[in-house]
Amino acid sequence: MNIIVVVATFLFVISKYIKSYETVILARFVSGIVIGLLSGVVPIYLNEISPINLRGSIGTIQQVISVFGKLSANIAGLSQLLGTEKLWPILTGLLILPSFIHIGLFFLVDSPKYLFTHESKDAAHLGFIFSFIYS
Repeated sequence: MNIIVVVATFLFVISKYIKSYETVILARFVSGIVIGLLSGVVPIYLNEISPINLRGSIGTIQQVISVFGKLSANIAGLSQLLGTEKLWPILTGLLILPSFIHIGLFFLVDSPKYLFTHESKDAAHLGFIFSFIYS
């Protein structure tokens, strides 16, 4: 999924230099699909790896962080910061920063539900124990 984000960021950045509004539309469409997928996948994963007594809190924190990201993007888009005609490619290029953070997701444990359905039951218990350590 990070490759799609890199493609969308590339389309955003080059759209000014090739003077094509169609490229901006395509980049917004592609980035919207990725954000929509992540908005559904991340809460499910967090729900599966979190302990039962913390599920509501972790789900709420994920939504608060999402809203904080939207607020940060709106503040960065003000005309006093990066919302000018000259600097908007930098603003849209910042989309790639979460993609670099997502590289760390390769090192996270599989969810216990995934391990239970695809591996042995012992591996599912091991994944459940690791979910307590990493959360």
